[in-house]
Amino acid sequence: VISTAHNINEGNKLRMWVYRLTDRFCDLTTQVSKVGEEHYKQIKATSNEKIKTIPNFVNVNEYYPNINERNSFREQFNLNGNFVWLAIGRFVPQKNYFNLINSFYELKEKYMYVSLLLVGQGPLFDKILSYVQSLKMEDTVKLLGVRRDVRQLMNAADGFIMSSNWEGMPIVLLEATSCGLPIVATDVGGNKEIVQHNKNGYLVSPRNKHELCNYMERLMNLEHHEFEEMKTNARMRAVSEFSFATIFNKWHETYNNLLKNKTLI
Repeated sequence: VISTAHNINEGNKLRMWVYRLTDRFCDLTTQVSKVGEEHYKQIKATSNEKIKTIPNFVNVNEYYPNINERNSFREQFNLNGNFVWLAIGRFVPQKNYFNLINSFYELKEKYMYVSLLLVGQGPLFDKILSYVQSLKMEDTVKLLGVRRDVRQLMNAADGFIMSSNWEGMPIVLLEATSCGLPIVATDVGGNKEIVQHNKNGYLVSPRNKHELCNYMERLMNLEHHEFEEMKTNARMRAVSEFSFATIFNKWHETYNNLLKNKTLI
């Protein structure tokens, strides 16, 4: 019996107490990030010997760089000539889109040809839309709602941005790296296990609009060869560390070891 946790914070103290109470009924607890594993050890949700990190995976054959999709989408949305930032996630407090919009507003004061695409839906959608309108940025900040063409959007963008207050192991970051997108993300949860600072993107402090803005600007001002190197590093990391085959082998080995310990094979 395997218990799997997908976030650093999976609930209140009562839920964590239930985790500890029921730990004896499972053979192993898995976490999607090393940070999550360490947190679960710290709060004693499980014993140190019964927890293991197995990351989420991305289908690198479905999410990949595609120049034709890039050109088609950018032409359709009149984005040619702009540096396009993309953020994807539910419109909830966790994602801290207000901080992102404030950072982008600061960025927009310096750069004319920059756009921000926000993809998703949620309880804060209307409030965020109103906030964008109050800043008179509706021409440069587009709220696209729920989309089924995420790969095309990622190919159309130049950089991916994540402003979350907390995370587990965001699959959307894996998809972005697999599409070769450089990333600016808050240093929370498993983000730093995907984003290698100065290699395939930048990590910033959560809830800090100035730092977020500064690193967005830094990415935009990279020399062409530096920017291309970041894109290559992103794709290579997705393929080598988070592909389906890589993570499948981790699960296969884990199941085999558990079964051997129980003398079932």
